[in-house]
Amino acid sequence: MNFQITDKECVDYWLEQVNAEIGMRDIEYTKKYCYNFILAKILFHFSIADTGIMAFLVVPDFDGTQSLTEALFYIKPEYRGDLKTVKEYISHLEVCAKELNCKSVKIGANIKYKDNVFMKLLERWGYQMEVATKGV
Repeated sequence: MNFQITDKECVDYWLEQVNAEIGMRDIEYTKKYCYNFILAKILFHFSIADTGIMAFLVVPDFDGTQSLTEALFYIKPEYRGDLKTVKEYISHLEVCAKELNCKSVKIGANIKYKDNVFMKLLERWGYQMEVATKGV
């Protein structure tokens, strides 16, 4: 698999797509946050036929293994509703994780994404909902 480290144009393009749809609270801050990952050469991305984007980080876990953590998962509205497209992205993410010697894949945790339908779909595909969160 050929991984390409993202560049600012890629981040800008996809964050603008997301912002146009959901109205991010502070898009400039989010862009700077992503640029820091680019500078550290730890943010990767892939796009499947321009239907959307999956950006991810490879991070160490406390047990000495690595996890592949999704940083941005966005499918353009016109390609939603088709489980095949979502499954292609998830499957590709899992392949990337294996090729990068990761022991787990984490999806949705960083943005606190809690769409019940999506989470149930991930559970059906073998994902576990492990994080407990309490606001303080």
